[in-house]
Amino acid sequence: MNAIKSKLPGLVEEELAAANNTYPLFYSAHEGRSVIQEELEEATDELHKAWFSFCQLWANVKADAENHILFDRVDNIRTHAINAAAELIQVAAMCDKFKQSFK
Repeated sequence: MNAIKSKLPGLVEEELAAANNTYPLFYSAHEGRSVIQEELEEATDELHKAWFSFCQLWANVKADAENHILFDRVDNIRTHAINAAAELIQVAAMCDKFKQSFK
């Protein structure tokens, strides 16, 4: 995990730069809080989808399903895990944007 953790600040900075190029700084603390909340909700939704796919995988494993079905479940988990990670990078970037907005 340390190998990827050391790269995350750079990804957060990249996301922040992209967001700042597209949108102005937050007008108010209320706006900033709302944007952070939206990103957290999106990350949570992706994590819930990953768990749902995991539950399906477990049911399929117990039922001795064919590999192609298991692989579909694992692919879904992977997709939602990547999406959740990207959303959490956006959360971190929006936290930085919040601080930039109100220095």
